[in-house]
Amino acid sequence: MQRATPDGTAPVWVPYENRNRLERLYVPVRWKAATLLQNYAIVNDYITLTYGEALMLLPFLLFITMQGFNRQNHEGMGKTGHWVQGPLVLTIATACKNSPLTFLLGVPVERRLWYHKVSAVMTILNSYYHIGMCYLIDTWRGDSAGSKAELTGWIAMGCLSLLVASGHPGFRRSFYNTFYYSHVALILASIVALMFHKAYYVMIGVGFWTADVLVRFLYGTFGKLPRKGFFDPIPGGRTVKIRIYTQHRIGRPGQYVYLTVPELTYFESHPFTISRERANPDRECGGYELTLMIRVLGDWTNGLHELALRRPPDNNGYDLLLQGPYGEPRLDVEGDRYQHFVMVSGGVGLTPWLYLVHDLLEQSSRGRVVSRVWFCWSVRCAQMLDAFVNCVPVNERVATHFCLTGPSGAASGCIPHVSPTIQLARLDPQPYLAAIRKEILVACGTRSGDSEEVAVLFCGPPRFGEAVRKACLACSGDGVAFDFHTEVFEF
Repeated sequence: MQRATPDGTAPVWVPYENRNRLERLYVPVRWKAATLLQNYAIVNDYITLTYGEALMLLPFLLFITMQGFNRQNHEGMGKTGHWVQGPLVLTIATACKNSPLTFLLGVPVERRLWYHKVSAVMTILNSYYHIGMCYLIDTWRGDSAGSKAELTGWIAMGCLSLLVASGHPGFRRSFYNTFYYSHVALILASIVALMFHKAYYVMIGVGFWTADVLVRFLYGTFGKLPRKGFFDPIPGGRTVKIRIYTQHRIGRPGQYVYLTVPELTYFESHPFTISRERANPDRECGGYELTLMIRVLGDWTNGLHELALRRPPDNNGYDLLLQGPYGEPRLDVEGDRYQHFVMVSGGVGLTPWLYLVHDLLEQSSRGRVVSRVWFCWSVRCAQMLDAFVNCVPVNERVATHFCLTGPSGAASGCIPHVSPTIQLARLDPQPYLAAIRKEILVACGTRSGDSEEVAVLFCGPPRFGEAVRKACLACSGDGVAFDFHTEVFEF
């Protein structure tokens, strides 16, 4: 991490300056390799598959292939339990927040969850296949039912089936706490049953999970994470700003933390994106100020809002617990690859890009080349627009565009420099990116053999994101390439 020089002047910007020494050596190499893997193997209106994603799918294809070539005799059919243990190990390993995959491949937990779901479904399908084969073997041998192996197998399969069923998106969103705690209880019960079932290979996945829990516990206990947070209600909307002071910088743009507020409950932990982290002039509080902007949308966040209105009597903030930060954009925004940035967001999805746009402007003052930033935010609620619009920086390098898609009665109270840029309609991504493409070509001119790369970063509703992705594909070419990244919040 780059620190101020002894005379108080800021250091010259260097790529990956917010990484540790080992990461500064390895991460550039990883990004160069990832650039090849991020090329699309399949692109159409229904599916996009990169070579890297295809590589991640190889273990699943291997399981299917090996099952297809399984020996067609009774001894081979009796070993079909191995095809249950393999995907189950992957299911557990891809659910860990800290994983070698994150460091080696740059695949954070929220992007591993798709593979977590695929391997879980494969585990269930293979469980039914295994039970069917064992039933045929018992019938052929004339064995009686009711053995210990059968009982533990049925218990494990029942727990795993409930795990998959409770992971349905509708249930998970509506009853997240029930989903989470039942998930933990059911996976522990299934592991115990599998141990009695002599499925010992599952312990490989348990080893990954145990190491992850141990790392999080040690880092949370000895990692000097902050223990106090100052809550402020933001006028104009039901939004809470949480200020957390730290001795060192802990996050990067696009990352999020899990927040627990014991004043509300010890048993709920929710992920929130870091909206800003900056040097704090008041060194008594801490060297850096980390900010979370939280929109009140449910019971737990409503409790946060009530705490912010009440404030502690001694004004020393509320106790809190942090886990993380986690997350990793799939575009190299920390290096010098990109000079043009397009940030598109919907609703509360603007928070990760607030952090990034402030970071880019601060780094540009220290020598980083940032040609232009286009900041587009689409929001339904005028009160929310009023609450967050002050957070968007005003700078000649930043072109702002706001779309108010709901009632516009309260929009007249917006700040004067922002009001003229408000569009009272939904954003059409393709004309928007086409205009940006034209602006880049005019500003940069045509360079023989070169293509201006643009980092397009999205956070918001899935349908909106799909429209932006298709617009990136449609507008790329002839001197400009739009590289697309979308934030994932399907926890």
